[in-house]
Amino acid sequence: MTFDRVVVKETAGILIKGMGSYNSSLADRLGKLQEKIQPSTTPADLSPVVSRIVTYLQSSQQQLVAVNRQTRELVELEGQAQRLNRNLAANKLQAFLRMAQKIDQQDKDNPVASDTF
Repeated sequence: MTFDRVVVKETAGILIKGMGSYNSSLADRLGKLQEKIQPSTTPADLSPVVSRIVTYLQSSQQQLVAVNRQTRELVELEGQAQRLNRNLAANKLQAFLRMAQKIDQQDKDNPVASDTF
């Protein structure tokens, strides 16, 4: 993209000329409008635009950093949840095995009663 007035004017002229074979009335109107454009002797002040772009890029970078941090935190939480889930499953299994042992201890006539479950 360029802001060079000469290049933009030449490009617009080429486009308007090419448009003539498709829509001559539109090409004529655009050509007249282009002629009315006065050449500028002072360069355009682009500092507000540049400032807004820089601010946008900085805020986007900050948002990206925040999202990356949140993603890392979520991955860590997911790992903790998986460890807790494994511990819970192991604890359930241990509790079940202890209950089976208690059943075996209580039944003097059939010390392997829990094997039938």
